[in-house]
Amino acid sequence: MKRIILNIRCELDKVPNIDVLLPQEFARGEELKQEGIMEHLFVTEGRMGAVLVFKDVDEAKAKEIAATFPLFKYFDTQYITVEKYY
Repeated sequence: MKRIILNIRCELDKVPNIDVLLPQEFARGEELKQEGIMEHLFVTEGRMGAVLVFKDVDEAKAKEIAATFPLFKYFDTQYITVEKYY
């Protein structure tokens, strides 16, 4: 089963209005979780990035979805397609 991993780096301390945007960011993540698209969310040590795992989408759709996050313009994102075996 294919998954798309989004490896995101974002320097949150450089984001203006982070206190407003961060709750919106997590709300969007929760929406994607409820829709069954986002399978996992990991926050990196030091909160300088995140790893998201999307299922049932291709890379083009993953890029489209990623653009809906309020902090997207501050992201440096790498998209990795993987096959889940177990």
